[in-house]
Amino acid sequence: MIRSRINGFRNAYRTKAGIWLKDADFLAPFRPKGWNVVGNIILPTGEVDLVLGHNLITDDGELHYAQLIDQATPTNAFGVMELATATPVQAATDDRSDYTIQASSEKAISATFPEINNGDAGNTGAGAAIFTYKYEYVPGDGNWTGLQGGIITNATPGASEAILTGFDFSATLAKDSSTALTVWVNHAPTGV
Repeated sequence: MIRSRINGFRNAYRTKAGIWLKDADFLAPFRPKGWNVVGNIILPTGEVDLVLGHNLITDDGELHYAQLIDQATPTNAFGVMELATATPVQAATDDRSDYTIQASSEKAISATFPEINNGDAGNTGAGAAIFTYKYEYVPGDGNWTGLQGGIITNATPGASEAILTGFDFSATLAKDSSTALTVWVNHAPTGV
């Protein structure tokens, strides 16, 4: 397998088949269907670890997009991310109660997001017809281990709150008080 390190990432290598994440021993095929969550863990040294994931838009999420297209007032605001230490087998009917939410991980969406055709260099899942949601956890935000994924939901969510999407990371990750974590969730209309 021929590989070269991807500039700017400590653990990511480009191969003929895709992106290999050394620490997780995980190969993500290039532009694979479903691997549309990108996480960058920024270490105190400035080095960056890449983690990929996949997500499923829920029934509530599909209603949200339909309401936006119809220029109707959305039922849900969907602007907050929460990280999770356990995630279910994803289903369209999922809500917040299906995930084990990491305490104090609620984070508001970054300014100017969601956006289309995101140009952030760290977001390997962006594209011309892709909606991108971006969340930035800075050093000092949490000291968490065992993170397996997360959700996008409403601010100050209730136990069974509706979610736009739930996602899984390709490997369990940790974010301590000296690291930063940026997560991009990318949605591409499928025309189905």
